[in-house]
This record gives sequence, C-alpha cells and structure tokens, in this order.
Amino acid sequence: MTCRQHWEAEGETELTDEDWLSALNGLKRWTKCYSHVEAHRKLLYRWYMTPNRLHKMYPVVPAECRRCAAETGTLPHVWWHCSGIQPLWRDVKDILDALGIRDFPMNIESCLLLLFPKETHENQKQLLLLILMAARNLIALYWKKHSCPSAQQLKDKIQQFYKYEKMSTDTIKATAKFRETWEGWEMWYKEGDFLE
Repeated sequence: MTCRQHWEAEGETELTDEDWLSALNGLKRWTKCYSHVEAHRKLLYRWYMTPNRLHKMYPVVPAECRRCAAETGTLPHVWWHCSGIQPLWRDVKDILDALGIRDFPMNIESCLLLLFPKETHENQKQLLLLILMAARNLIALYWKKHSCPSAQQLKDKIQQFYKYEKMSTDTIKATAKFRETWEGWEMWYKEGDFLE
C-alpha cells in the first residue's frame, strides 16, 4: 500500500493525482525554509512511528493512542482526530478567525495535506501555510507525549516562523509581499490579543 493509499484509507478521504501532486509540492512556492518542506514530506510519507505502526512491528507495544488511550493510534488519529489534540486545532481556528480568515475548512485535507480550496486568496496562502506548519511542528514535538501544546506555544511558534520569513525577505518586492501577507498577524500580535 502506498502512502497516498494509507492517507485515503485512514484519513477517510479520496485524493486525485492532482491533489497528491499538489500536496507533495505545495510548500515549494511559499517558503524558502527547507525544514518546513522536509517536515511536510515526513508527514506525507508517514515517517512518524505511530502506536499502530509500532504495534504491527512489535505486538507487545500497545496500538492505542498515547493521548486518549481510547482509539487506535493511526497517523490521522494522532495528528487530527484525537480528543487530546483537538484543543490545538481549535486554537488554530481561533487565530484564523481573529485574522479574518473565517471560511477556511478545518479538515485533514486542508490542515495536514495542505490542500486548500481553489477560492483561497493568494495573499492568504503563505500565512495559512505557516500557521498550519507551526501547529504541525508542535504536534511533531509533542507527538509521543500525553499532553497537548498550549495556545501560548502555538503563538510563539507562529511568531518564530514570522521572524524566519522576515529574515528571508531580501528584496523590495519580497518585502512588500511579506508585509501584505503578515499585516494581520503583526497587528494582532502587537495588540497582545493572544489566546490564553
């Protein structure tokens, strides 16, 4: 079974060839940070040793999710469906709402595979990608733990990505695009209107 077929079976979604190609190459255009691209590929290629996968190799290892201990720890469950990780995705939704991005679909296709609806505005894509990458980065850091990353950790991680992207804007044209992309975040961050 291919990675794509695993995503379709476990994520209960159907991916076209165009969707899968878009998921594989979706970040190249929006960030210069290779570690973001690498982290995205690790998730797509199912690099993480989830409890379910470990259980198949070593039957003595429990197959249940470490956070909820109630469901089988498949990749879509650990990264998306688990009740123990849902607070992080609610925090992401709250940030998007605060930034005026209210119609973004919070689902596996958009948040994990980075397949956005065609009507997603070009100016929002980079901001969306980096906010979602920040959440996913935190899940990768905490994926073996029982706890969920906090709203403050999410805000700090997004701010860290903001700083990295700001440092990589080396031309006037890139600086103008950066300001246009991150304007809402800068205002929200400066006002201190953070999630608690």
